[in-house]
Amino acid sequence: MSRIVEIYKQLKNRRVIRAGIIYIALFWLLLQVADAVSGTDLISERVVRWLIMGGLAGFPLVLILSWFFEHPWHQRELLSIAGDVALLAIVSVATGLLAWQQWSDTFNRPVIAVLPFEPTDTQPGTIEMTHHLAQRFRMLLASLPEIRVIEIESAWHSSLVAIPLSEKAHALGADYLVTGTINQTRLNIRLNVQLFEADGQLLWTHRFRDRINDQYHLQNAVMTALWEPLGLADAELLRISEVLQSCEYPIDRDLIIKLAAAGRRLAGPARLSQSALEQMITDLDLWAEGLNEAGLVHLLRAETRLALLPLIDPVRRSVVQELARQDLEDARFLCPALPAIERLSLLSTRRLEAENLDLTQIMRRHPNDAELLLRLAEILSAKGDDEMAAEYRLNACLLNPLSVRYTCD
Repeated sequence: MSRIVEIYKQLKNRRVIRAGIIYIALFWLLLQVADAVSGTDLISERVVRWLIMGGLAGFPLVLILSWFFEHPWHQRELLSIAGDVALLAIVSVATGLLAWQQWSDTFNRPVIAVLPFEPTDTQPGTIEMTHHLAQRFRMLLASLPEIRVIEIESAWHSSLVAIPLSEKAHALGADYLVTGTINQTRLNIRLNVQLFEADGQLLWTHRFRDRINDQYHLQNAVMTALWEPLGLADAELLRISEVLQSCEYPIDRDLIIKLAAAGRRLAGPARLSQSALEQMITDLDLWAEGLNEAGLVHLLRAETRLALLPLIDPVRRSVVQELARQDLEDARFLCPALPAIERLSLLSTRRLEAENLDLTQIMRRHPNDAELLLRLAEILSAKGDDEMAAEYRLNACLLNPLSVRYTCD
């Protein structure tokens, strides 16, 4: 006991304890400030990582300097020195563990995969709504930088169809799997949404029922219910609700199903022919006539026209491209907060190559878009920034690990 008291007195006399406490307090405060500022995109996550590493390296250095400040080594007995050094090592390890926890909480984003939802009736339009809603849930979750959301291309990959949930999670690198069932009556749609952990254990399940033409309340209810079991921040839930409110669905039930069917065809694995795409544009023109809630129609028509571009005569391309641009502008006016509109604009133009483009802001708004990450990687590689390009490629592969279009290890 007397030995511990002697060590404590020596540390106190040399001001080591005071220096350590002050350093830890300042380091903790700096981490909180950096974490808050990184959320506003003023500094990048890489800067925060270097801050943590620098803080860890600096802590033992500060303690040692405070020890040597008044008493050099040759004035201490060997046993006393060993005891003091051991105590300093223990404090350093404890600080390192706290910093590692902060690192893990900040940068180890939970990975979520939205699996296909299963239709449980043969009503017309159920399959289309099943695909549409699953893709919408993925889109809404993917707008959050706090989590990593697997791309639909991998989450719905044919190789995952007949294997257990735990193996699906392993193949996708997912911590959570979202899936469920959907059925409908003439006016209503019923969802049973389930959340599974990576080992295949059911973590949460809930039933939802609403009118088909009341998609805002239905999708908002699903997102709100998912929030607590996923442990997400309430502020982000408010932003998701704003995204849903900013883009109204048509109030016509049949038109909603038609839009879902057209979107499924356009996003399907089979490439549509020129005549099929032109017929889709004609149908969308008819659906948009006299429709106030036409933001989703304009977005889908822009996607269809952009898919048509490589198939038509070069003479017509400039006209179709201008029409697609106008559709995107109309969609942005009617649905200002919908991430898919800016994403399509970035991928279909040369905006990403602009010198003054803030890549941090872009990735903050689209943190889970593998296609954007690959495009940015190509641009950065052409500019000579191979390190950042490699990081973007890695993140794209993590988001879309089963894609045949990527070279992922």
